[in-house]
Amino acid sequence: MTAIECYKKGGTKKDLCGSGFGVCCLIIATENGVSYGNNTLILRENFNKGVDITYTVKRMSSDICQYRLDVKELNLYRPQSDGSCFYDYMTVSQDNKFDRVCGQSKDIHYYIDVQDDVVFTFHTSGDISYTRSWEIYVQQLTCDFMSTNAPQGCGQWYWGTTNKMEPWNNVDPGSNWYYLDNQNYAMCVRWEAGYCTITYSESLRFLPQCSDLFERPGTSALVRACSNSPPQTNTLTYTLSESLQYFYLGFYDNGNDHQSTGGVAYQNPSISYTQNKC
Repeated sequence: MTAIECYKKGGTKKDLCGSGFGVCCLIIATENGVSYGNNTLILRENFNKGVDITYTVKRMSSDICQYRLDVKELNLYRPQSDGSCFYDYMTVSQDNKFDRVCGQSKDIHYYIDVQDDVVFTFHTSGDISYTRSWEIYVQQLTCDFMSTNAPQGCGQWYWGTTNKMEPWNNVDPGSNWYYLDNQNYAMCVRWEAGYCTITYSESLRFLPQCSDLFERPGTSALVRACSNSPPQTNTLTYTLSESLQYFYLGFYDNGNDHQSTGGVAYQNPSISYTQNKC
């Protein structure tokens, strides 16, 4: 769009786009309002009080199939020991990959499938003294951009031969670090040309309740890893499945306590990967 069109939408010009014939326009979302634009920033700087705020990001056209959320930071009060978000939370309409989100998240991304406008809801409790803030960028992806869109069921979609995979609440608060309740998606890695296997390594031994589901890809089937059946080593290598063009991990939690019998929290997944040449 032109700089004038960006201004009329209430946006801020960010560099040139369209081979120099237009500008990239960043729309700063209005609290309890509706925002129109492809690149939207949901922002609230440090505060310490109870609030209820919504941001509606209008779907630009019927050809939009996914929103990509780039979470620079999300600082909300921590989850309870069962992974539930009671005092503070964020919710996102239109998709069921996750329910309430809380705790501290930094430099992660998510893809949500959409069929309508998306409402982001934030609730913070006045009963808890805590400094909150959020900075989330929302990009709309058209249905025909299959090279950039996440595959079906993938909440996260990583590119490149090496990276680190981390879900919501990926910042260690120093104590009481629990993985979040009601997450149901895969953490997917795009297969890069010339690479045939992938090696996963865990900087933290994430071994959740066995009644939850935390699965790793194998050569023929998914392999469950939990507190009663941990993997043999911290490093695991898998061969690319012939039926899929990406590697993946799936995680689903069904709402039980996230604290071991010894009183130690199960923490949160932090998984590095490296793709290996054929």
